[in-house]
This record gives sequence, C-alpha cells and structure tokens, in this order.
Amino acid sequence: MKTSLKPAIAFYYAIYVVTLIIAAIGSFYASATPWVAADPAVVKTIYSLLILYLLISIPFSLKWLSTSSKKTKELTDANEKIKRYRRNICIVLSITAFGLIASLLCFYLFKETSFIYMAGIEIIALLFCKPTEKKMLADLFTDEIDETTDQNTTPETDEPIEKNTKNE
Repeated sequence: MKTSLKPAIAFYYAIYVVTLIIAAIGSFYASATPWVAADPAVVKTIYSLLILYLLISIPFSLKWLSTSSKKTKELTDANEKIKRYRRNICIVLSITAFGLIASLLCFYLFKETSFIYMAGIEIIALLFCKPTEKKMLADLFTDEIDETTDQNTTPETDEPIEKNTKNE
C-alpha cells in the first residue's frame, strides 16, 4: 500500500520544488529587472484578494477533504478508496499551492513584503496537507482496522498486551 500514495507525495514535493525555483529566479533577477510600477490601490486590491483567498481556501479545502474522506470511507473497494483519496488530496494541494505561488509572484512583482508573509502562511498550510500513509489509513480504514484487531492486542504487532499481575 505504500506505493499507492506515491503520486500524491510526488505532487506535494513538486509544489515545493516549483516554489524554490520561483524564489531562486526571483531573487536572481531581483536587481536586474525593474519591478512592476503599479498603482498602490491596485497592489492593495491584489493583496486584499489574496488575503481573502487565503482565509477562504485553506479552511474550506481542509473541511472538504475531511467530508470527502468520510464519504470515501463508505466505499467497499480499497483501490477505489485510495484512488479517490489521492485525487482529493491533490485537489487540496493544488488549491493551497495556487495561493503560495501567487503570493510569491506578487512579492517579486510588487516588492511588497506582506506577500512573503502570506506565502509563509501557505507553506504552513501545506504542511497540514502532507499526504502520508498513516493519515490515509486513519481517514479511510479506521473502522476496518478496529474490527480486525482485538482489544487485548497491540495494533502494530497483534501480540497480547502483558498485564501487570504482580501485587506490590
């Protein structure tokens, strides 16, 4: 099952690679290229739109992932569950990555430090979206795991839990 999340994990790290490339190109050409001389009202409007996008997209995308995972949990085919979960996590990563890349581009275009703080918030949001096998198992297969393991065994090894029978 470890290979099932590889595309989503690769997409997650590709977002960071694209971010680093944008940052490298932006900082390399920062002094050579002129910044976009935009009206302060335009910059403020773009900043407000990005803040609004950030405030709406992060909580709603995480909530959507949670509710879609609950619906996906009801499916019986394990491969279909994994396929839908992979698609859903990539959608959430895309939504978050758009805000990150837009913030970085605006930072380099307008030379406004507020955009870099928004990019930092988006990076933190990406950390919450990181696809892992543990999260996938917890989101999709918790009911099945609970039914198959006995309450007197450890979930990792199914070995009996030793009870302390010594009376001190």
